[in-house]
Amino acid sequence: MNSNLKNWFLLARVPFFSPALSPFLLGSLLAAQTVPAFNWPVLVISLCAVTSIILACHLNGEIDDLETDRISATLERNRFSGGSQILVKKLIPQQQVQWVIHLATIIAVLLGLILQFGLNRGALTIPLGMIAIFCAWFYSKPPLRLVSRGVGEIMVAFCYGWLPITVAFYLQTGEFSSLANLLAIPVGLSCFNVILINEFADYPADQQTGKRNLVVRFGKPFARKLYLLTNLVSWFALYLLYTSNNLPLFAALFYLPFLIMALKTSRLLITKKDKDPEQLEQACGSTILINLGTTLSLILSLVN
Repeated sequence: MNSNLKNWFLLARVPFFSPALSPFLLGSLLAAQTVPAFNWPVLVISLCAVTSIILACHLNGEIDDLETDRISATLERNRFSGGSQILVKKLIPQQQVQWVIHLATIIAVLLGLILQFGLNRGALTIPLGMIAIFCAWFYSKPPLRLVSRGVGEIMVAFCYGWLPITVAFYLQTGEFSSLANLLAIPVGLSCFNVILINEFADYPADQQTGKRNLVVRFGKPFARKLYLLTNLVSWFALYLLYTSNNLPLFAALFYLPFLIMALKTSRLLITKKDKDPEQLEQACGSTILINLGTTLSLILSLVN
């Protein structure tokens, strides 16, 4: 039983839930400073819904990318690419995974209905939830398979930036926030880079299976420049947030180690040291930490 639970934990890629859950908490914290009484049941129910959608997204990816992950395991795979390899090794039957995907989606829909009609969270609750479910399914699933059409990275920036922050704020206030839109820029862009750099290791496998993401479409030299440009825009957005909204200095100081990490990772790509598998794996891990550090620094900036 312990072995099976471990396999499910790895298959669901539970540690990677944090890039979506932490922006949702950021949006909720922003809302808490806006409404006179924060609704804790709404937060708990909506977090469960978000978790269910992320689970469906991750499991769909494991099934739909099975052939790519199988090839990746024999090429340049590292700890952050090539999926969990659980289905490649046939440690869990695909039929069971399909059942869990459908169950998670049904749970998310039911929780959305409770939020909109049971807790009166606003007319856009279900539409926003359906956008999230649509992205969770068709990011990797045919016939749309958006990850192969050169828009998957943009969708990730949207789904792990603007969408969770805005939805969290909307569920508490029934409104949208211009500040939430600004907060979403560095968060979403840093997550964009997480996907972009992970595609470096998957590049040979993606080429063989026709997975036309940005790295395959335009090549690694272009992707290196895009990674740096994305960092620059993210830093500029953070600068504007801290200077124009009088955010506390200690939150900016908390981000400083992640800024240094981002500079080192950008330099690694500029000097093409990502050709070394160990260096690339380190860059992939650092980019995930940069994303989390970006969100956490903004959470700290809202804590009074």
